[in-house]
Amino acid sequence: MKRQTAFKLTTVFLFSFLTIALFEGILNIIGFKGTYEKEDPFLGFHKSYPLFELKTQPDLTDGVKYVTRRSKLHYFNHQEFFAEKKPNGLRIFTFGGSTTYGRPYNGKTSFSRWLEINLQALDPSRNYEVINVGGVSYASYRIVKLMQEIVQYDPDMFIVYTGHNEFLEERTYTGIKEEAPLITWLRSTFNRLKTYSLLRTFWLNIKEKERIEAEERFQMTGEVQAILDQSFGLNWYHKDKEYAKAVLYHFRINLEKIIDIARYHNIQIIFIVPPSNEKDFSPFKSEFDQELESAEKTVWEGNYCAGLNYLKNARYAEALVAFRAAAHIDSMHAELRYRIGECFYGLDQYQAAKTAFVMARDLDVVPLRATSQIQSIVREVCSQRGVPLLELVQILEKRNRQLYGYTILGDETFLDHDHLTIETHQLVSELLVKLMSENGMVKATRAWDEIPRDSLYNSSMASIDSSYYGQRELNLAKVLGWAGKIDEAAPFIERAARSLPNDPDAQHGLGLLYIMQDKFEEAREVFHRALDIDSTYAAAYNSLGTIYDRYDDLDQALYYYYQAVKYNPSNDEAYFNIGGILYEKGQIQEAINAYIKAVDSNPRHIYALNDLGATYMELNNTVKAVEAFERIISIEPKYHHAYNNLGMIYFKEEDYLKSRQMFQRSLEVKPGNEFALHWMNILNSQTK
Repeated sequence: MKRQTAFKLTTVFLFSFLTIALFEGILNIIGFKGTYEKEDPFLGFHKSYPLFELKTQPDLTDGVKYVTRRSKLHYFNHQEFFAEKKPNGLRIFTFGGSTTYGRPYNGKTSFSRWLEINLQALDPSRNYEVINVGGVSYASYRIVKLMQEIVQYDPDMFIVYTGHNEFLEERTYTGIKEEAPLITWLRSTFNRLKTYSLLRTFWLNIKEKERIEAEERFQMTGEVQAILDQSFGLNWYHKDKEYAKAVLYHFRINLEKIIDIARYHNIQIIFIVPPSNEKDFSPFKSEFDQELESAEKTVWEGNYCAGLNYLKNARYAEALVAFRAAAHIDSMHAELRYRIGECFYGLDQYQAAKTAFVMARDLDVVPLRATSQIQSIVREVCSQRGVPLLELVQILEKRNRQLYGYTILGDETFLDHDHLTIETHQLVSELLVKLMSENGMVKATRAWDEIPRDSLYNSSMASIDSSYYGQRELNLAKVLGWAGKIDEAAPFIERAARSLPNDPDAQHGLGLLYIMQDKFEEAREVFHRALDIDSTYAAAYNSLGTIYDRYDDLDQALYYYYQAVKYNPSNDEAYFNIGGILYEKGQIQEAINAYIKAVDSNPRHIYALNDLGATYMELNNTVKAVEAFERIISIEPKYHHAYNNLGMIYFKEEDYLKSRQMFQRSLEVKPGNEFALHWMNILNSQTK
């Protein structure tokens, strides 16, 4: 009896398996694209144009070329290649973020360029093309979308360097946070089956409600919209273990999908484990692991400040004692771990320093450097799928051990938090050539030692002038300032302004630095200099407006703000500033119109929304006010002012329960804020 049951179950299983396999084969033959191929399981994307467009060039006998679309040059290098690949050609596309792009320089000194030079020197018998499609701030989910375009350009190989930008853009993962791990795994597995996708499509066409819910995924913009570019910037980032877990899971899925795309189209692929600066770049933002009592926080801060004072005077042992005392209260503070690493480094205890520096990076509340978990996922996926992997982290660590006696990575390799020096880009290209040779992807017709690499590199670098390095300084300053590291950015922007006297961006950046240093007259002079270079430079007009705003010369400030929106009609900051002045002048409706224009230009401008809501409150238009504040909360749930304002509105409407809820929420996101405490006391007195 048991044998008969087992036989029946086996037969049913085999029949089901063969049926699904048959359907999968048929759907493959007819070219049916399933959910896994067509969609990101968590994100939707607004429509965007392809990266490349066809350009007919009559003077070229070879016909037409693909050229980087002009509108994409803010994110990508200018690249071009013939629509028809040359005979005996090998076409390689390099994917990734700004490191692949070549930042803080451009593609001229990226590993893509050096790779093409090295491959051509190693095997002159073939026509090698290495096309750099690294996009500034591009994360893995954007690489997947881009790769779906690139497969049509007859590629032979993909090289993928990704992992630094996974937390750069805001998105939500509501479903994955609520699912059990088994359900998430099953959903991911079924999504790969075209049979399941076909059945799902039929079901969703029948069930309207389920179809709408399935389509309600977080919508990403056509191009990158980094959190740090938003009005809330660094304030958006907080410790969120569940969100981080979802991001990592999504990253793993994207790597799997990248491999599937390559293999489906018979394209060879290599991944690179992304390294980052451990020793010479402190965390972007730190938070306590838990809410500390006031007394605990005072003791922590006392120990931390004492440690800093010792550290400044190179008294590493004493600093370490103080920092460890702080760590006893809360050890998961990223900046504290970084300072502990500096102490160990100063004491020549390199292994302990390495551990502390890596932990500091991994605890960074703004994780713009690939964490240990991200590096591990790259290794795991490549190992499981049998994909060649360039173990760049371990190679750089080994090199540092030989050169310096430790494996800590720092400014010998990086120009900032994750961007490589030119020499390191050259090294990456050499390592890639060796890996490709070992895996039979290319065949050398010359011995590696015979290649005059120094001569080839020097010849390529000879075409680069001093402005190229000035642009490097400017880009480094922008990255550091963007991330709130003003002190670190200062020397870079000063050098950039000297190197690029005719660059309005460089002069404007220097003016912004002067404002932060309270050198307003110097700032005004530099902003005018930027306008002498480019009279349509909207940012300089807006910055001049802020200076006159400080001087309470509101009419002059308004003039410059209006000039800013004249030359950049989507300048949200200028509209926001105009609204503030008009409100101050008593022109309330005009102020509202300006705030609305600011929000239309940047729907996530929470400060414009807050002032808009507050202005509606004064006009007793509570419906519009509530709408503005609730919109803020949907964007930034930890913006306590929105809860305070809603609490006041509900109090005025005598809805004391809702009012109390809002002030309680305000205290949850910002414990101890006096405004909410004051109104909670009033509410408590009301109920007595």
